[in-house]
Amino acid sequence: MDHSEAALDSLREKLGNKVITYPDRLFAASHDGLKIRRDPQAVIEIGVESEVGEVLKLANQFSIPVTSRGTGSSLTGGATPSKGGWVLDLSKLRSLEIDAENMLVRCG
Repeated sequence: MDHSEAALDSLREKLGNKVITYPDRLFAASHDGLKIRRDPQAVIEIGVESEVGEVLKLANQFSIPVTSRGTGSSLTGGATPSKGGWVLDLSKLRSLEIDAENMLVRCG
C-alpha cells in the first residue's frame, strides 16, 4: 500500500463517511469556474471546525496536498486541486468573521 492509500485509510478512520471517493463527486471537485481540472484522491465534507485540524494533521503527516473549497464558483482556478491530493469542502461551515483592516475573511 502506498502512502496516499495509507493516508486515505487513516482519514476514513477519523472521519468515516465524510470522506468521499465517488467518481462523480471527485469530478465535481476537480475544477472551478475556470474549467481547468485535476482529479483529487478524495473530497472531505467538513461539518465542524475541529475536523479541519484532523484533516490537516493527517495531510501533513503523509505529505498529501490539500485544496480548500467553498462552492467552486471562482473563475481563477483557486479551488482546483492542481497537485491532486484531497479537497477540503468547507461549504457547510456557516460562520464568517470579516477583518476589513487586514482584508481577511475567516470562515467556520
